[in-house]
Amino acid sequence: PPQSLTNAGIREEEHYPKANLISFTETGELVIGQSVYKESDYTGERETFFSHNYIVPKDRVREYLTSADKLFGELPFRMNYDVSHGKVLNEIDALPVMKPSVQPLNQLLIELGISGKQFKQVIYAVLMSMTTKKKVYISLPGDITKATHGSYQLCYYLFQCLPFEMRKAFSVLTYHSEPQSKKHIGLMFVEK
Repeated sequence: PPQSLTNAGIREEEHYPKANLISFTETGELVIGQSVYKESDYTGERETFFSHNYIVPKDRVREYLTSADKLFGELPFRMNYDVSHGKVLNEIDALPVMKPSVQPLNQLLIELGISGKQFKQVIYAVLMSMTTKKKVYISLPGDITKATHGSYQLCYYLFQCLPFEMRKAFSVLTYHSEPQSKKHIGLMFVEK
């Protein structure tokens, strides 16, 4: 969880950022996920995170690579799960994707405090990370929950700047508390 929230003693789940994930597995599947802070786990005693991931089979990945709207569209992620309903979620034939709600790029960059030149530097860093296998860490100023939401919107535009063949190497995690290397994650937004 963000240090700024835990140090302030804030435990209400709605104040914590939702960490979104887009990644490709070694076998070519696409993972689109979200993790949320939970004030308590199944014991009711410990704080934890709840993650929900959609896995797109590799024979259907191409349709997500050609459309930023589809890849970054809003999905009905679960925020909790009751084990009494079983331990396996049903497979679905298609993701119920809704069009993403993103601000115009210029407005988003102003809100995030990023200049046009800095945005181009981020594009360059992401492209270089894909070819050199280095990681890119970005820290955004301001409220952590708003910054995390803004980082996902920023990735929507970054993805569209990538050549098609490089898109399958794009991987992002929109929030992590510290710059820590994660396998298969090339771009990570971290707490300031």
